[in-house]
Amino acid sequence: MEQIVIPTNIVKKVERLSKELAAVKKEISRAVKITKSQAWFWSKSWQRKEKAADEAIKAGKVHTFSSVNELIRDLHK
Repeated sequence: MEQIVIPTNIVKKVERLSKELAAVKKEISRAVKITKSQAWFWSKSWQRKEKAADEAIKAGKVHTFSSVNELIRDLHK
């Protein structure tokens, strides 16, 4: 019987890939099914914008208006 020796660096790469694959499988199993019509909201680009908006709100960098006329007056300042 012949013996095959696999280099240590290859074994380590396979082990690392195996762990990464297990992590990906875990994430996929937790994923929520999203309808096509809502997929845009969960894109990385849109989620960055949502995070920026949340941070602006927390920092008080937003204005609220009680009417459209009030908003328009503010825009004309």
